[in-house]
Amino acid sequence: MLVDLLAAVALVVLIPLGVRGLAPRLRARWAAWQAKHSEAGRAAKSAEVRTKLAADLRRLEGEYRRVFESNLPAKAARLRALNLAYDETLRCCCAEVGLPRPETIPLSGYDRLETEAALVQAGLVW
Repeated sequence: MLVDLLAAVALVVLIPLGVRGLAPRLRARWAAWQAKHSEAGRAAKSAEVRTKLAADLRRLEGEYRRVFESNLPAKAARLRALNLAYDETLRCCCAEVGLPRPETIPLSGYDRLETEAALVQAGLVW
C-alpha cells in the first residue's frame, strides 16, 4: 500500500516536472517541422489550384464552342454567361501566378487576348 502511495506521489510530482522540461523542446521541433513542411505544402497546393484553373479554362472554352455551334434557346444569354465565367477564371489565374488582375469584367477581346498571353508567358497552359 505504501508503495502504491509513493508511486502515485511520484507520478503527480515527477511527470509535470518532466513535461515542463520537454515542452519547450517539443515546441521548437514542432515549429521547425511546420516551417519545413508549410513551404512544400503551399507549393503543392498552388500546383493543384493551377491545374484546376487550367482545367476550368479548357472546360469553359469547350462549352462555349458547343453552345456557339448549337441552336439552343437563349443562346446569347448562355454565351454571355460563359464569357463572364471565362473572364473571372482568367482573373483568378492572374492572381494565382502573381500577375495583375484585369480590372473590368467583361474583358474586351483585346484585354482577354493580352491576359491569356501573359498567363502563357507565366507558365500556365490550358
